[in-house]
Amino acid sequence: MAIRIANYAFLRWALIPAIAAHNLEEWLTFPAFRQGAGRTLESLNLSVQSDPWDVTQLALVLATAISALAVVYAGLGRQTRAKEFIVCTIAGIYFANVFLPHIPSAIAAKGYAPGVVTAVLVNLPLCFSLWRGAVGERILSLPQVIWSGILGAILLIPSIVAVMLMADLVLRLLWG
Repeated sequence: MAIRIANYAFLRWALIPAIAAHNLEEWLTFPAFRQGAGRTLESLNLSVQSDPWDVTQLALVLATAISALAVVYAGLGRQTRAKEFIVCTIAGIYFANVFLPHIPSAIAAKGYAPGVVTAVLVNLPLCFSLWRGAVGERILSLPQVIWSGILGAILLIPSIVAVMLMADLVLRLLWG
């Protein structure tokens, strides 16, 4: 008999503090690896006009806010498969984020990389549990959950690029 830790609705809402905690860990630890902000932008072939650390900070805020708004949208009103597919896709983005870049970055650093603790200890099990709950409670079918995970993995890099470019644009609009 399998032990069920929490229901899907609880796990859906738990995504918000998990994402916030993960992005906060990155925010707090990235300054020790400050040159990493510039390297991250370079690895994505992004050229920004604003300071790379400022762009990274605002991008972390935007990623948290956009993810949280999507989860709130899904959690309010009538529950639909489309809304829950969005939530499971967001989980797919954060699940994929564990494996690219966090674990490889920690291996390359031979130790810690910003965000790796919450990525591995929080996001990985939470996303897996959320997907399991979606299937177990018949909110989404197993193929739908698998497709949401695949879509999330595909969207990982474009979403990082998008929030970085959005952050740079906002900074340039605010401070020229």
